[in-house]
Amino acid sequence: MLNIDYFSILKEIDSLFNDKLYRKEKSIEKETTITMSFIKHDNIEDRYRIKIHNHDYIEVTIPIKNSNYKYTTNMYNIENVYNYLYLHTKVI
Repeated sequence: MLNIDYFSILKEIDSLFNDKLYRKEKSIEKETTITMSFIKHDNIEDRYRIKIHNHDYIEVTIPIKNSNYKYTTNMYNIENVYNYLYLHTKVI
């Protein structure tokens, strides 16, 4: 079951993506799946997607830098999703 801490981390994930650079799309499918997409304004292929099937099964898709490919991985903890996205969105 999703609790308030879970949604707090979702808010932190949301804050990783600047509104000036990314457009946000959120949807709920079949009452159990939440999808969050973050699409770059200047390149629609640059899309991060988090698909929450339940509290312990999360699918994350990220774009691979300097290519048109995407990488999808499955995670079992929302904190790990935040850390993973933080590493991939951090500007060096």
